[in-house]
Amino acid sequence: MTLYSWNFLSYLMTEILSAYGGSDSISIKRVKSQKLGDSSNNSKISLPSHFGTHVDFPLHFSLTGKSINDYFADDFIFKSVKIIDLTSVDFTEYLIKE
Repeated sequence: MTLYSWNFLSYLMTEILSAYGGSDSISIKRVKSQKLGDSSNNSKISLPSHFGTHVDFPLHFSLTGKSINDYFADDFIFKSVKIIDLTSVDFTEYLIKE
């Protein structure tokens, strides 16, 4: 049996996170609360598809590209991962300025 060590490349989703291009941010609304007499606690999370860290599926830039529905969860488990150290690279010359 093989055991995997997971590295999560994510962060907590909260309403204070910024969104790409100043678009709508995440919205987390409580829809049920046991403190208010509901049978359970539940929230509704709403966010744009271009929010935070995400995978840009080919459909994002191509009308004929694959969408999230064309992939399985196993497609995102990688067994041979490389780390590229870019800490000494100055990216300011690559920034797009409006």
